[in-house]
Amino acid sequence: MVVRDGFYGTTLRRRRRFRCTNSEGEYHRFVPEIPRLLAEGPCAACETTPSLFNGRTVPRHYDFSSHEVGSVLTMLARGSSYRASTYNVRATAGLRLTKYKDHGQLAGDWVEAFAGAAYAPDAETRWPDVVILDSTTFWRRRGGRSTP
Repeated sequence: MVVRDGFYGTTLRRRRRFRCTNSEGEYHRFVPEIPRLLAEGPCAACETTPSLFNGRTVPRHYDFSSHEVGSVLTMLARGSSYRASTYNVRATAGLRLTKYKDHGQLAGDWVEAFAGAAYAPDAETRWPDVVILDSTTFWRRRGGRSTP
């Protein structure tokens, strides 16, 4: 017999857990193959109210759903900064905003991990003839001396 057996995950990002009991009373706990956050109200994208156990899919030991990862990548593609994107996703997810809330490491990690799959079909196959760089200072050697 399979019954609901509580939750796991952080308070705001809970996921459902189940218990399977055999005829001798022995049991084991398990989670669905595709974990989902508990749905809390209507979906912001489609405005329907899913059943409590049909929330957004989310990796097993992770606080952010694939929808939130995609929204950050979309914000970055539209010109948002890493810092603003990270702050926005943490605030909308209801996660604790620490003193490091305004650094962009989370968005940077997601670009490294997930953006390749998104732009791979349209990726450049060679470097362009001209590259515009940011404000980082580079040094070059000219006539035996280094100049910025």
